[in-house]
Amino acid sequence: MLALDLDRPVPKVTDLTKLFHAISAQDWTAAHQLALGMAEAEAARGNHSAASQLRGALKPNGHRNGKHVTEAATPPNTIGILSQVPSLGGLDEVSLRAQQREQLSSLLKEWRERSKLQKHGLRRRSKILFHGPPGCGKSMAARALAHEVSLPAYVVQLDAVVGAFLGQTALRVRELFRFAETVPSVLLLDEIDALGRERGNAMDVGEVDRVVISVMQQLEHTDPVGFLVATSNLAGKLDPALFRRFDLVLEFSAPNQSERARFAVERAKTYQVSITKAVKGELAKAKAYADVERIVSDEKRRRLLNGG
Repeated sequence: MLALDLDRPVPKVTDLTKLFHAISAQDWTAAHQLALGMAEAEAARGNHSAASQLRGALKPNGHRNGKHVTEAATPPNTIGILSQVPSLGGLDEVSLRAQQREQLSSLLKEWRERSKLQKHGLRRRSKILFHGPPGCGKSMAARALAHEVSLPAYVVQLDAVVGAFLGQTALRVRELFRFAETVPSVLLLDEIDALGRERGNAMDVGEVDRVVISVMQQLEHTDPVGFLVATSNLAGKLDPALFRRFDLVLEFSAPNQSERARFAVERAKTYQVSITKAVKGELAKAKAYADVERIVSDEKRRRLLNGG
């Protein structure tokens, strides 16, 4: 139970009255929004611990009416910022190195036994950073993680988050993290470089530094009900303090020739297409898993259109 601090301002009576009216009318959407507003008020006063506990009380446990939740409606204030993306299969279908697979398997075990951890005062790891060159499987691994835990995956449209007026960006960042705290999902911050670059650049205005600070503060105090996965192609450009806000940081290196060849065979099997001499020539030029995926899917498309 949340203990009351008598020296701290309490929610306005009008807000409490509205909340009680909403509960009485069984208007759960309104009740949820009012309760979130109270949590936000505590956060605005600097009472992050109380705000976190209030938000935690609103979290679903991943089940509703005895059924596992696999879909979630996008709240109105995140429409245009988030897009739900389809699952591409589980981690078995993602090319991972031994250390990556071991770490992700550990995350899944924590997810399955989260009640045991909570009982002993421990929290599972839920904020993850994947970094490495483009096309090496970071986003695919995040979507596979969503498949493994039977949660919807949402990708953040960062161009919509970064407003024309920078003052809007911090507000939208807060909306994203509230989404992660209240909607069972895997929230993918693809290419977080746009929001988390290193502070102190003489070419930037001070507002950019404030946005980076806002991202770090939200990461530090957010406890996602599902997972929050950020990816970066330019980890060296990220603010060093940002790394400490994640529970797990995994590096994805560019695949070597044998790894690309193995991935090509797997994708060809999925697409039910043979690898011809011409396709092998194209694959020899590939540098990343994304290149292999494009080459194999292009071959399948060509054969379908040519009646093959």
